Amino acid sequence: NDNLANAYTLRGALAIVAATNVRASKEPGELDHADKPGGSSVWWKWTASDPGRVTVSTAGSAFDTLLAIYTGDSVSNLTLVAKNDDDGQNSTSRATFDAEQGVTYLIVVDGFGGSAGPIGLQLDLNQLPDVSIDSPSNGFATNGPANITIRARALDIDGGIARVDFYQGATLIGTDPTVIAKGVIRTYSATWTNAAPGDYTLT
Repeated sequence: NDNLANAYTLRGALAIVAATNVRASKEPGELDHADKPGGSSVWWKWTASDPGRVTVSTAGSAFDTLLAIYTGDSVSNLTLVAKNDDDGQNSTSRATFDAEQGVTYLIVVDGFGGSAGPIGLQLDLNQLPDVSIDSPSNGFATNGPANITIRARALDIDGGIARVDFYQGATLIGTDPTVIAKGVIRTYSATWTNAAPGDYTLT
């Protein structure tokens, strides 16, 4: 995985890799990752199975790492997604980004000034909670002004939920602050008071 074309594949919502960039090099035309001089880069690729917030870290690496995440298909055709130089212990790196489902991301670890050694690479996808409005149903109609109770089910398979906010457009209708643990599904509710006549979209 010295060259981008030979990038190793990471799979799943959690990936932990032990690797090295000893004897790695920099390709002709390759960028300075995290805007710092490198010279010993190695590459991985990962395709998001779900949307969510991704954290990539080089914690545990034995040298001053440079970390960058891109989309693209060659060193001459890269779009930067996230980058970091020093954000961890012992000059390791940590970057976060919002992944889109089905998009392939390129992850590169380089050594500051060409430094090299053992690499600890971790990728963790925090998937977005699953929230769906149960009532009122689509097409619901009533005479206004009216008080309307909105109910929604929420589930987060890899983290807890602290609250659910209900909106009409950009206007906050109400909040249910009930806290639930990972993997628990619950119904949340709020009441929209004095809703005026009209057509609305609730989220």
